[in-house]
This record gives sequence, C-alpha cells and structure tokens, in this order.
Amino acid sequence: MTGRNESCPCGSGKKYKKCCLDKDREERRVQQEAQKLTPLAGNDAWLVEPEERDEDSYMEELYARFETADFAERLAMFQEVMNHQKGVAGDLADLFALLQQAATDDTSRRELNCSLVELRRQRPDCWKQYLGFFVNSFLTNALATGDTSEIGAYFLEASKQPERDIDTYRNTIDMLAYHGRHRELTEGLRLALPQIEKAGGLMPWVAGDIASQLIDCEILAWVEADHTGADFTALQRVVEKIQPKINREILRSYAEHLAGWHKPATEIRRDEKNRLDLDQLSFLTAAFAGYLGRECGVAGITGLLEAREIAHYLAEREAGNLKTSRRPGIVAKNLRGAKKRKGAVPHALLPDPETLDRFFAKQLHLLTHADHAVAALALSLPAWCDFLKAHNLLESDADTEQLHLLTPVIRTLVQIIEKSSDDPTLAPALRNLWPDIS
Repeated sequence: MTGRNESCPCGSGKKYKKCCLDKDREERRVQQEAQKLTPLAGNDAWLVEPEERDEDSYMEELYARFETADFAERLAMFQEVMNHQKGVAGDLADLFALLQQAATDDTSRRELNCSLVELRRQRPDCWKQYLGFFVNSFLTNALATGDTSEIGAYFLEASKQPERDIDTYRNTIDMLAYHGRHRELTEGLRLALPQIEKAGGLMPWVAGDIASQLIDCEILAWVEADHTGADFTALQRVVEKIQPKINREILRSYAEHLAGWHKPATEIRRDEKNRLDLDQLSFLTAAFAGYLGRECGVAGITGLLEAREIAHYLAEREAGNLKTSRRPGIVAKNLRGAKKRKGAVPHALLPDPETLDRFFAKQLHLLTHADHAVAALALSLPAWCDFLKAHNLLESDADTEQLHLLTPVIRTLVQIIEKSSDDPTLAPALRNLWPDIS
C-alpha cells in the first residue's frame, strides 16, 4: 500500500497524492463496476495510510480550497490545520512548500517564518520529521529579509541530526556560504560532522565532503586571525582533529595560497595521463578565493564556495563526466547557434558552453537542486578570467569571446533559478553581473 505522502510508484518523483492517486482510485472504481459490485462508502480507504483516515475528508476538502486561494487565504488555512491539530506531518510540509513557492516579498516571508515558529511549538512531531526542509525554508526567508538573528540557532538545530535529510542539509550549507555566514556555518559543521560520520545509510563520500568544507572554514578563520602565518601549528592541530591523516605540507600550501602568501604557478600542469594536476588546481582555486576577498570584496566563505565550484566543474570535465550523453543540458538546442572556431579546443581552465550546460543540469537535478552552488559558479566566471589573466594563465583578450559563448547557458540558468529557487537574491545578482543575458 502506498501512502498519500509517499513517493509515487510511477517514478515521477512527486508525492502519490499529487500524481497517480486519483487515477488509481478511478481504475479501482472501473474494476468494481466491471465486476458489478456496488462501491461501498469509504472504499478508497486502501489508498490511505491508517493514521490519515480520520482526517482524510477534512484534508481533501481543504486541499480543494487551497488550490484556488490567494496567499493570505492559504496562509490562514495552513494555520488552521496547524492550530486544530489536523492532517499528518506530510500534509503540513506539503502546504508549507506551496506557501514558500508563493512568497514574493518580505512581508510574506516574515509571515511564513512566524508560522514556522508556531509550527515548531505546536507540532513538534511534524517539525522533527521535516526538520531539514523547515530549517532551510526559515533560513531562506531570514536571509532574504535581513532578519538574521536566529540563523545560527536554527542551523545548529538542523546540524544535530543532518543525516535525516542530508541533501537538504548540504544545500543549506551552500546557502549560508553564498550569503557569507562563516561563523554560523563553522559552528554548525563542527556539530554535524560527528553525526554524519557515525550515521548509517549515507554514501561513503558524504562525510569526506562535509569534513572538507569544515576544514575550509577552519583555514579561513586561521587566515583571518593570523596575518603573518607564524602559528601554523595551531591550524594543524585543529585540522588534524577533523582529518588526522592530512598531508601537512599540502595543508600549509593551501592555506598560504588562500592568504596570498604563496603565488600560484604560472603554467598549467598535467599528470601522466595528460589531465589537469588536481593539486595545482586546488592551490590555484584557493588563491582565487583569496583574490575574490582582497580584490573584489567577496566574503571569504563565499569566495571559497565559488572557487570550490570552479574546481568541481573542471575536475568533472577532466574526468570525462560531462561528455555528450542521452541526458540533455539545461539549454541544449540553443547551443547549436554558438559557433566554434574550426579546430578550437576549450581552454584547460575555462568552461566551454556544452560541458558547462551539462554540469548545470546535473547540479540542478530534482534530487540535487544545488541552486546556490551553480549561482556561485556563474557569478565567479568573469572574475576567474581576470584572475587567470593576472597570473599569465590566460591571454589578455581571450576571455571576451569565451564569456560571450557562455551567454545562452547563463541566460537559461537565470530563467530556471527565477522559476524554481526560493532565494530571491540569486537571479538579480546574476542579471547584474551578466547584463547581456537580458
């Protein structure tokens, strides 16, 4: 038996009640008529989870009203369900998700966060079950409206059990990094990492990814506190508690590149398989993160997110994971008009339209939905070109054509973000930096 709030068996990714529930009910009725059976009252109970049966008629009627209601009416209905202890946890999560999508200004976002505060108090069962989602929504609204005093407390709460919804938690990390919330992010990751390391059922690489982001936070804190680099052992002790077997020389070089004390190499290195040297790429992008802070006024943790996504994209391309496949990119057919010079080969450190298109599609997949990460990558590209030119890794006029070729991909990305992201700050930032996409 599939519950109303479970994933639909058809594989659409939607909840059962939003996908095939009505169709299955109709098929059941047709079968009954064919067998000359008289449908009994409540015969659809087999389609409903046991704990929902008493509330089903109430919720079905409310869902019908919800569909045609405006935002204020929907908010009142959500509060009615919450205050009268109606519906199951999944119903409240579904209703709130629809409200979040419809929030278009600071007033509506503040109202939603007030409702979340009430939900946390009145329906702790629901809050606990969907903790990652509700915290992500609360932080999204708080950052959008500038009401940020409670961000740390809510992120710490989610960080106590990040394994319950690890994909949403990782997206929340990116959101805080994108908005420059270094302190809150560091405190939360310190709490979350031990929980993730001992959790079962997670992909093996998840703990390493979280550890790497916590190490970045600690290195950044050390760089900002120690302007001479004299006390490297202090950083070493902190990082070795996170990753005991870390290479100390690589750690020192990475930190010095980030701080600007060590200049990156001015030639592109390749390994024995003619692939980019990933150690050099790591140092180069660390130096870029520092450059963003010193030259462009970007918050340190935001610069690290942008640098990380450049390294992520280039590593994926070098590994061959962005080659032509059956899965299209986000823009696909529009790239046919982007003519390439005959025999042109993509620059080793610059994106090309086709693989960047596929990378964005991969990052914006339904189960990933890393909109802050892709926005950070798109925002970083003009500055990345300037950085490469400053270090003689790119010819002085080579970036103009390359950035122009990327315009269709960035334009489509902005359109997707405008429709699907709950963060209202992403699309305007991209439009401001890429004026040609309008």
